[in-house]
Amino acid sequence: MAAELVTPMDELTGVPYPIMPRTDLPPTPNGRVRNIERVADWHHPFHPRSALISEGMGAMAIRNCRIQWAEYDDHHHKYHGAYLGPELPESPEDQFHTTVFATAGYVPPYAITFNSSRKPVVRPLDEGLRDKLWSSGQLRVGNPATVRDFLIAYTLQKDFKGVNDSTIDEFLHTTDMRRKHELGGTLLAIAAYDAAAPLQDTYKESRKQHLIPAEQARTAGRFIFGTMTAFKRARALGALTNKLAA
Repeated sequence: MAAELVTPMDELTGVPYPIMPRTDLPPTPNGRVRNIERVADWHHPFHPRSALISEGMGAMAIRNCRIQWAEYDDHHHKYHGAYLGPELPESPEDQFHTTVFATAGYVPPYAITFNSSRKPVVRPLDEGLRDKLWSSGQLRVGNPATVRDFLIAYTLQKDFKGVNDSTIDEFLHTTDMRRKHELGGTLLAIAAYDAAAPLQDTYKESRKQHLIPAEQARTAGRFIFGTMTAFKRARALGALTNKLAA
């Protein structure tokens, strides 16, 4: 029977409900999963792939901001046998919103399980199983670099109108690399916190409700800034230089 249902998702964040985690899965692999090992494999909650991979940086970030290690039959036969996929965010603002929450580890309060007839059923997801998703590595970002590049591009759309021209000029022209990194970090933080403003209340409440890991950044702005600069800060500084030089 062909899939007919739309994947249920969290209304506040746009993050699809996960497949109910299991405690009997093999450990998550570091490399590619071979066919012979496929007791479990990686599920992309944002699908179909064809609707995302050629639609720009935002769509690619959505595709890659979350994967889940799931039992093979649950994933390929039960889930994909029932669901066409979630409603995908289309505007850059919605893509940014959902990407941030998914990358921060947000897990909705409900998950998808399956009854004895192999039909999907939505059930509450308790804190223990949510912790299992986080601590086991069964939930992760599929491609951190793709997500990083989108967050950089999105946050650097701002015009930095509140920043002194002399600060921008010094960042662009100083030969003191220590000073350049200091100024660049400040400018990137301004961009991140400005972009995060519409998300902050939901992020704060989600963290309070333990829907985002406790060890995650306390504010959306700090989380976005950290993701933009966590690996290869030169990438973010290069994009910032190009933006300001233009």
